[in-house]
Amino acid sequence: MTSRKPHSVISNCHQCQRTLVASHSTKLACVGQFELLITCCLVLAGCAEKQSPPPVDPIATASAPEWQPVVEVDHHVPVIEPLTHTAQPNEPNVKAISTPLVEKIFRPSDSRPVYDEKRVADLGIHRFESQRLILYTDINPEIAKTLPPLVDQLYEAWVEYFGELPPNREGTNYQVTGYLIKEQDRFRAIGMLPEDLPFFEHGRHRGAEFWLNEQEFDYYRRHLLFHEATHCFMMTMPGRPPDVWYLEGMAEYFGTHTLAENGDIAFGVMPDASKNFTGFGRVQMIQNEVGEDRYLTLRQTTQISNADFQRSRTVPYLWSWAICKFLETHPRYHDRFHELGQHLIGSKFYELVEELVTAESPLIEAEWSQFIRTLHYGFEIEANAFVVAPAQPLQQGVTLEVVANRGWQASGIELLAGQTCQISATGQVTLADVPKPWISEPNGITIRYANQVPIGTLQVAVLSETGEFKVQHIGIGGTYTPTDSGIVYFRVNDFPNELQDNTGRYTVTVQPQ
Repeated sequence: MTSRKPHSVISNCHQCQRTLVASHSTKLACVGQFELLITCCLVLAGCAEKQSPPPVDPIATASAPEWQPVVEVDHHVPVIEPLTHTAQPNEPNVKAISTPLVEKIFRPSDSRPVYDEKRVADLGIHRFESQRLILYTDINPEIAKTLPPLVDQLYEAWVEYFGELPPNREGTNYQVTGYLIKEQDRFRAIGMLPEDLPFFEHGRHRGAEFWLNEQEFDYYRRHLLFHEATHCFMMTMPGRPPDVWYLEGMAEYFGTHTLAENGDIAFGVMPDASKNFTGFGRVQMIQNEVGEDRYLTLRQTTQISNADFQRSRTVPYLWSWAICKFLETHPRYHDRFHELGQHLIGSKFYELVEELVTAESPLIEAEWSQFIRTLHYGFEIEANAFVVAPAQPLQQGVTLEVVANRGWQASGIELLAGQTCQISATGQVTLADVPKPWISEPNGITIRYANQVPIGTLQVAVLSETGEFKVQHIGIGGTYTPTDSGIVYFRVNDFPNELQDNTGRYTVTVQPQ
């Protein structure tokens, strides 16, 4: 049966209405307008053949895209269009109209400039290309040709962490262009160094392009390459971006790497020694900042602004790298921090950050404080994670064990400010096996000091409701009176990068007094 056109339905409706009025004038006089309307509708439904519903308006029914309006002037607006299904002639009971099913999001089209390659070569600029990077550079070609394949490995790490980017309309592979510069005049001569590009000391990115000044050290050249390329990937889609501490911190996170002899790269590593990360210097600089009492709380770190980066070209990067590395590696906070990477545009990112900081306070602040204040090369974030446990007020004696291969361990005891208790400890721990076993009792061994205290010393602290965590050295025992109310923690003092080879435990007894 063929459906009538809309204007035919209207015509038939008027004819039925005239017939109804003529044959039922007496009845119509007794019914109100509302009943008349209902009666007419019922009659109309019987007069006309069954009508197909009008085509659905894809604009009116499409759900709003999750991304926000463009805020970065160097980005292109992605295209969103409905995917449709058109019925085939032999498809039963399906009308031959297009019906929107789902929206498809595209990343911006590739708008990178194309150059006269002969003139590029005449200027002494070499071109190297891999699947994910076109690199123009005037540095040693033997060094330069090794770099693009490394970005291909980095791309796989991005996808594993953040997920795949949407395709572009042309269906081409995602690729960026980098300029590694030794002599800037060469690049200006052919337009590879735009006049409107803001000044950069080390590196700069814009859209799917980035610029690097040549570096003295091989490690830091690669580090900056990975840092700027990561910005390109994370900022591909337009919309409200994450906070600058996260953008810079994750670029530093992926930039921090080790390169094996076979060419394999590990990204997001904790630097193990300054000689292997020449030019990076983040660990020493944080140690200096803490030594000068310029410590930032975790919440303060999440409030670092663009203005802070403009005032200092170095310090904000320290804290941004540290917080991303700490939260991404910490076993208790990893999952929630990792989820931030699924919200690179929009307001959800900010909600998740606030939830993480608020829900875990004061514990997260105390752990962050201990991480920053004791940071060393090779810091073992997992091993130093606080061991938590429910706590109860101290009403009778409690005995517990404190192991040597973990960081701060909750005692299950809650003390009030000014409440005195008696602590005693026994036992032995082994803190190293080379060149021979270093065995310690709770008073520690003075052959070596960590945090200005003999290694092996039993330490105590109270985690207050405000995140205060004041450490004291208790050794084999004595009275302990905290200045803040909170949960009591213990640990065996050692370098935070040397816990994994520790063995043994102390038996600790806490008595009310």
